[in-house]
Amino acid sequence: MVNREKEIIDVYWSQLKSADRYSVYKRECPFCENGMLLLGRNRETMQLEEYDQCIGCRQRVRYLDIEKLRAREQPGVSMSLKAPDGSGELP
Repeated sequence: MVNREKEIIDVYWSQLKSADRYSVYKRECPFCENGMLLLGRNRETMQLEEYDQCIGCRQRVRYLDIEKLRAREQPGVSMSLKAPDGSGELP
């Protein structure tokens, strides 16, 4: 399955299932069985990227809660990241 030509789908990173208990950022792809979203960084600024692509099916996504993720990494900022419906809190 190749989704590279399909439109970018908006998702909430906080609602995706963790793909690796050792990585905070890796998430299972909600569009294929064995895919993974790695949440990349800009090579120059090291800022978390808003857009991602599954390493399995190549589906492209846009994280709607990226600003909360970025803020969570700022020194001295302590905030929880919850799904938009208020369920679940991530470390």
